[in-house]
Amino acid sequence: VISATPDNGVDLGVLLHAFSAETADGQSTAVDNAALTSNGGVATLHVTAYSGLTSVAFTVEHSSDNASFATLGTFASVTAIGSERILVAAGTTVNRYVRAAFDVTGTGSVTFAMAFARR
Repeated sequence: VISATPDNGVDLGVLLHAFSAETADGQSTAVDNAALTSNGGVATLHVTAYSGLTSVAFTVEHSSDNASFATLGTFASVTAIGSERILVAAGTTVNRYVRAAFDVTGTGSVTFAMAFARR
């Protein structure tokens, strides 16, 4: 039996990008929350394979209309396998739609998953 207490709560969220390889810039399909929230959130990124690229910039984007998106959170530039968790501060509005966005530099591929949990 393992017993643990999280440092910063437990967050239940949505998968913005399932584990799969990408070779070019892109965005995931937006996830509809049906309404905006104003308590911030938490985003996680897990990179499990990285080959040939110079770097990849990952962001979480949000939108009120599923047409015009703005950056909600930005991960550190990725140059290798790894993971990161970013906090969107309490009091920050998270619009109805959220998605993953990625900007690759170089030629190669990156395999990753990204998730977002509203608070």
